[in-house]
Order: sequence, then C-alpha cells, then structure tokens
Amino acid sequence: MATRVGGIPELITDGASGFLVERGDVGAMSQRVLELLNDDEARIRMGQLGCEIVQAKFQLSKNVTQLVRSYGILPSEQVPSPASDLLHPALETHAL
Repeated sequence: MATRVGGIPELITDGASGFLVERGDVGAMSQRVLELLNDDEARIRMGQLGCEIVQAKFQLSKNVTQLVRSYGILPSEQVPSPASDLLHPALETHAL
C-alpha cells in the first residue's frame, strides 16, 4: 500500500505486488486497506511478490559491487566477494 509519488510506482505494480493510490486520497487508501483485511489470499500473494521484488532489486552485495565498480574504486577483478566486506561490521547484522 503506497501512494503514486517518487520512485514508488517503480517498485509496486498496482494490484499485483501491492496497491497504489493517489497522494491525499484517503477514501481510496481506506478502501484498499479494507480490501486487504478481507482478502487473506490477495494479501499473502501481494506480500510474497513484494518480498521477491525487494530481494531481487536490493541485494546488498550486488548493489555495493555495482557501486564500487561504477566509481572505479577497485578494478572489477578485485571487488571483494561478498561486496558487503566493504561495509562497516555493525551493518553486517542488518542484512536485507
């Protein structure tokens, strides 16, 4: 459940991985919340698809590797594997 602002519509496909409503449309937001509360199957399906999308698009090691390569910090063959080795140790416990 989200509003159609910024990059959110790139992550959520309305009716498939969640619901999108216009910013400020309280009625539409309320209606969609009630739909999810009353439809266990849709809620579970959308939640699972949303998780799959986030896992595919936001893999920490993949994103760090791409960032390191794009800035030329290390040559391609020297990028640590996993790239999360470049992060502060305190962040390791917060994997996505």
